[in-house]
Amino acid sequence: MKINIDVTVVGSGPSGSAAAKYCAEKGLNVIIIEKKKQVGFLSHCAGYVSKLVARYFSVPKACIQQRIEKMRTYFPSGCYTTAKMRGWIVERSIFDKSLCIQALEEGASILINSEAIELKESELIVKERGKNKIIRINPRYIVGADGATSRVAKWIGIKQRRFANCAQYEIAGVSIETPEIAETYFSMEYAPRCYAWIYPTSKTTAKVGVGVIGKNPFIYLNTFMKSIEKLKNAKVFAIYKGLVPLSGMHEKIHERNILLVGDAAGVTDPITGAGILSGIITGKLAARAIAEENVERYQDMVNKVLGKRLQRSLEKRKIFDEIKSDEELEKMLPKLWVTFKDFWADH
Repeated sequence: MKINIDVTVVGSGPSGSAAAKYCAEKGLNVIIIEKKKQVGFLSHCAGYVSKLVARYFSVPKACIQQRIEKMRTYFPSGCYTTAKMRGWIVERSIFDKSLCIQALEEGASILINSEAIELKESELIVKERGKNKIIRINPRYIVGADGATSRVAKWIGIKQRRFANCAQYEIAGVSIETPEIAETYFSMEYAPRCYAWIYPTSKTTAKVGVGVIGKNPFIYLNTFMKSIEKLKNAKVFAIYKGLVPLSGMHEKIHERNILLVGDAAGVTDPITGAGILSGIITGKLAARAIAEENVERYQDMVNKVLGKRLQRSLEKRKIFDEIKSDEELEKMLPKLWVTFKDFWADH
């Protein structure tokens, strides 16, 4: 089977769905290649999304687990501060499906259970998983939206250099007084050089996780669960793990007719690990560059919108990596975390 098409998007996550949606809106023929049998499954994300996402996609109520109005940041000493932060905790599998559906409703097509395995000159080789069926696609443009370990990125010589290992439990049987407040915790004991989180999904349920660098995150997650009083009797009903890129945006996110978006482009924040909104933004910018047939501008477009913030976070990441004690972290945290004014003061 052979397909000639304007744009092939590899990956159906938020960045891929954004690229497909905005390409289709501009009248381009688009096909999404998704290796899973179900879009959005299995999720491994904490699921916080900024309300700014609503500028790009409709966010159905069905995927919203909890409205968030503030973030509470805990120092190693147990002291905390609270800052405004408006967004939602979403059920990622439903959220991702809803974004993909919006791309399909704009006219994009999709191949599920299919994997882009090779690029031979201008021909993309796609294999239907579990079968011997091979599909040959000749796209004018390829958008790599295939995540932190992107195969498309490797085709243009790019490889992610550094990751945080993240682990998360979904829990029940907890008492959360104010579920509109997301909580982040900092300690070298249970989240060295990263952080732990409690993201409420109701007054009695939450997503609880940690990120660590180069270590088994579940060891630290279990330590965190034992360290926080309200988590000690929690009942775990779901377990996730995943990788979060920490290296910042790649020096090259475009080559020839290939454009990288989202985690594949390295636009995940090196401090917070946030990547959904920036992924959607890169998807839209990639679609704009393709529609204008001026993909040489794509990297400059992304740098203009996201470059300064990502560079700031990368500089903070380098400082964070050098911290060796809770005492030092207690002192430095206001300069290293996004809810503090000092984080933004030196730029």
